[in-house]
Amino acid sequence: MVTSIRSQVDIHMDECLASKRVVQDGEVDFLGKVIGKFWRDVGEKLNIDPNYMDFLNSTKDSLWTPQFRVIFFWTQCYDKKATIGRLAKALCKVGGENRLKKLKP
Repeated sequence: MVTSIRSQVDIHMDECLASKRVVQDGEVDFLGKVIGKFWRDVGEKLNIDPNYMDFLNSTKDSLWTPQFRVIFFWTQCYDKKATIGRLAKALCKVGGENRLKKLKP
């Protein structure tokens, strides 16, 4: 029984890592919450300039968190290349593997 549960987790992770699905506008807020405290490291792995991330962090706004802004900026800049697979790989590179379970491949 434990093996089948582990296999389901592995399958989901593999699906996320291989996903070519483009991030949709309606997912940006949710995905910002998924990256959470990893936002800066994920941003760097998504090739967002560290100086721009400093700007995102310094601009305090009650509506948009730095996490939301990183995902929004990435989706706007990378358009069709802003995929769940790329986000999943970035999360894995910064120690956020456990957050992949929240992603929809």
